[in-house]
Amino acid sequence: MGCSRHSLLRGASLRRAKIRGGYGIMGNSNNVDPNNQYSLYQTNVGNSSYPISDAAALEGYYRSRIGNPYAKWEKAVTTNIGFDGTFLNGKMDVIVDFWNKDTQDLLFQVPITVTNGSPSYVSAPSVNVGKMRNKGIDIQIITRGKITGKVGYEVTVNGGFLDNKIVALNPGSTYLSTVNPSFRGINPIRNQLGRPAVRYLLSTDSRASDCSRARLKLMRRRRKPVL
Repeated sequence: MGCSRHSLLRGASLRRAKIRGGYGIMGNSNNVDPNNQYSLYQTNVGNSSYPISDAAALEGYYRSRIGNPYAKWEKAVTTNIGFDGTFLNGKMDVIVDFWNKDTQDLLFQVPITVTNGSPSYVSAPSVNVGKMRNKGIDIQIITRGKITGKVGYEVTVNGGFLDNKIVALNPGSTYLSTVNPSFRGINPIRNQLGRPAVRYLLSTDSRASDCSRARLKLMRRRRKPVL
């Protein structure tokens, strides 16, 4: 049984095609405290007091929040180009998307100096500290057909590639210390400049890995029941 080149190309020819494109900008306030722009003051004799007379110390005012009137919303700029094609006389659909998302003016709290107040009673402001980039490719292939006259099938396969990186931070910072969750002194992740967001330190830093493993072993020993 043979098949000519002309018939093969005709059977696999492109039946329908569409090129898509998109561009958009979206703002995000990232759950910033509504008082972020204001410097606030409170009174507490334990944090600020004045021994004006021989009597008990009188409470004084101290700054409880450092305001940042220059903060602005985060801005996510997204672009994408896509291709939709139908092949094999409608039996196969191929959908491909190339996309890029730049999140600018990231809003996070940054550590404050001791001269601005103790972190235990002074709330640091949220500031626009950097930029993060996500880009990737999404692919979807759908194939369909008939097994018998009334029985058919449809199979969908999805795949994708993602490249994530923190590309800028505020001057003097190499990582975000305020968004690295810890548990009993262990910091398993780090949001570092030039690296992917939420990077697991256990698998990328040998010295930190050894230290963290030692702490994990100690925690497991403490959890063992006493018989």
